[in-house]
Amino acid sequence: MRSFSIRSRLTFWIGSVVTLILAVGSYVIYQTARSTLYQEIDQNLASVLSLEALELEIIDGVIVHEWLVDIINDDSRVDSTYIQVWDETSGVTTRSPAIGESDLPRSFAEEGMAVTSFSLPNGHHGRAIGKRIDPVIEWTDPLLESSMQIAPAPHYMAIAFDVEASEQALRQLAGTLLLGLVFALTISIVTIRLIIALSFRPLDRLEKTINQIDVKNPKAVFEVPQDLPAEVTSLVTQYRELFSRINLTRDREREFSANVAHELRTPLAGIEATLEQALAIERDTEEYKDRIAETLQIANKMGGLINRLMWFSRLYNRSESVDLNEVDLQSIIEIRLAILNSEIAERDLLIETSFAPDLHPVKSDETLLGILMNNLIGNAVAHADKGSVVSVEVRNQSGQVAVVISNLCRSFDKAELSRIFQPFYRSDSSRSGDSKHSGIGLALSQEIAKLLGLEIKVSFSPESVFSVKVIFSEK
Repeated sequence: MRSFSIRSRLTFWIGSVVTLILAVGSYVIYQTARSTLYQEIDQNLASVLSLEALELEIIDGVIVHEWLVDIINDDSRVDSTYIQVWDETSGVTTRSPAIGESDLPRSFAEEGMAVTSFSLPNGHHGRAIGKRIDPVIEWTDPLLESSMQIAPAPHYMAIAFDVEASEQALRQLAGTLLLGLVFALTISIVTIRLIIALSFRPLDRLEKTINQIDVKNPKAVFEVPQDLPAEVTSLVTQYRELFSRINLTRDREREFSANVAHELRTPLAGIEATLEQALAIERDTEEYKDRIAETLQIANKMGGLINRLMWFSRLYNRSESVDLNEVDLQSIIEIRLAILNSEIAERDLLIETSFAPDLHPVKSDETLLGILMNNLIGNAVAHADKGSVVSVEVRNQSGQVAVVISNLCRSFDKAELSRIFQPFYRSDSSRSGDSKHSGIGLALSQEIAKLLGLEIKVSFSPESVFSVKVIFSEK
């Protein structure tokens, strides 16, 4: 389907409206002029008919057509006067010489005069008017007037004018109006195109500005022209903000990629160094086994990191589907604690659990919820002070379930709370400890919470107790 630009559409619709207005205006002018002209012609016809009717007389009992005598005696009227009279009693018809053997139209009106248009014998346009009349009775001999009784003698008289000149004037008027319409329309279209072109100049400049932006430059932005039409300024501003958000996302992706490369480079360097040391000199079987076991341990850690990165990527890009079902939250937490049992024992931690007695199943995705609990509880176990207490409490308040995980961490700085959900962020204390955690866990947990419709809140008390609270939305 062919597409049209906004300029073409505006030109078409405005041009159509202007054409319609001009056409209607021209038609009204023509019809007004025609109506006025024929109204004047009809008034003249009526006046002439009234005068000529007086020229039809009965003198001493005999019908006399004085109007015909006047026409015959006036050479200027012989070929231009059209009058016809019908005697409705005898059927005799009397015509003026200009009519010849033709007849004028007989248009009867119940009252008054009837007007009609027709073609004259010479082919010209004619306008005729007619009505029933009674001849004027006159007497020249008083004795004859007293001795004779004249019965009514109804006649019908029709008079016509040649209106060819008027029709020609109307045709000239129509031609003039049509020519004026074409001229006005041409001027209007040119003016409309010029106005539209001037109105779209800011958009043209905006297009040139955008085309000149270096797409390879991630910092590149475009400025909104100050003279943009108000109707599009808001739209362009929204697009600029959208591009800014896209650039921000690109920056985050570049940062994420750089962090991934950095995190993977460390275990790869460890594997490479371990293997190089293993091959540097001849070793016995046990030493090779130790080196291989050490390499396998690094590879397992790297595999875990890759798995977390894959989960994070799928969740971040919203490509992971959610299967909501009723799950046993207590069972999930207990399984996660059992998995972390060896690390808990290694750090000499005391685990305190508390489950609400009236705890009911929650509706969630069991796999994602398991990963979430594993990350949060594992994070508490990994960063809790050795020999301290890690608390896992499940509350049920007014039908809303909340999981609170707390641990003592004296090395944590409260200023770090605003950054702990950033991917690959690790506090200085965790960096100086072991390398088991990559800093992706809490970021992954936040993305899982968003996908499951959960809310995560973190806090750090003056007593150095770090707490994470997961709130399940009330259904």
